[in-house]
Amino acid sequence: MPIDPATVVSGSLLSRRYPVYAVGLSNADLPASMVSVPEFMDTPVRHFFLMNPMWTLGPGGFSQRVIAAVNEAATAFPQHGYVLLVNDPFDFVIRDQLHPAVMLYACGEHSLADPGKFAPADPQPVSRSGWMRRSRPVEPAGPSLFDAVYIAGHQPYKRIALASKIASLCLISVDITSEAVDRMQAVQPGLTCPNIRDGAYHWLGVEDVAQHLRDARCGLILSEREGQNRATIEYLLSGLPVVTTANRGGRDRYLTPANSVYVEAAADAVAEGVAYLRASSPDRQRIAAAAREAVDADFARLCHIVDRTLERFGLPGADIVRGDLPHHGFSRLVGLADLIAQRNCQFPA
Repeated sequence: MPIDPATVVSGSLLSRRYPVYAVGLSNADLPASMVSVPEFMDTPVRHFFLMNPMWTLGPGGFSQRVIAAVNEAATAFPQHGYVLLVNDPFDFVIRDQLHPAVMLYACGEHSLADPGKFAPADPQPVSRSGWMRRSRPVEPAGPSLFDAVYIAGHQPYKRIALASKIASLCLISVDITSEAVDRMQAVQPGLTCPNIRDGAYHWLGVEDVAQHLRDARCGLILSEREGQNRATIEYLLSGLPVVTTANRGGRDRYLTPANSVYVEAAADAVAEGVAYLRASSPDRQRIAAAAREAVDADFARLCHIVDRTLERFGLPGADIVRGDLPHHGFSRLVGLADLIAQRNCQFPA
């Protein structure tokens, strides 16, 4: 069957030695996950798939879609190795529903976050477990432009309205419209959405997002239920303290009393939390350093999981080089045809 050149999947190659892939299984791109594409899976060369759903697998339709996709792949293509990486031990409730060949660990998308993208540093990969850095200050060069920044898709579960009482807010969003921003600004004049320029939506690259984070005093994460998200770790790597509401699903993986404040799910309470952090002036250097250490530890755990998986098939370690990997490699979008061409070049049958 010919490959549709327009087909895009999420994920990335982790190793130069073996075909070990990080695979994203998010709400948006699950139908195009590489493990669900026969043209990619039908190969005699054994592949290893580390699949992360990037969402909580509590009760609901998404949980069943993930389980079905993983089980179908393990049944149809038993020559491969399958690992499901969930965001929180809470998600282990699905263990008995998985194909016996599927291994299950807790290790989220943040294991492939690139600290160098958000900390103004000069990262130098020195080993599988860490980076050497010559850090420069993460404090903004001048007065902060925004009291808070919220990286949030324009979806109800993000509860953006809880940020409506903040005097100066930078909202970085996905697929938001100029009309939606106009409605928000009518009741919150201090809201800025850099995605909207000249009345049209624009995607922001990592460098643009990092600059807006440097211009803010704190970050917001206000969902009630969510898996590990990009926003939280990107705030912390930028040295931003976080205002958060109570939640479950794994998104508070790195939040501690030293870098965050929990508030009630009410607009007044969120605004009070922002004001509290502004008055207390947390140490941004210390927040960023702790976040880098946490990401380094998760990356080391990911490498350990890969090695254990390979050992089950009698193979030595994968020698994953962190400097080769894209930021948030589980959710990176890549053309399926390009991925197959890369695979065929590096791992011919």
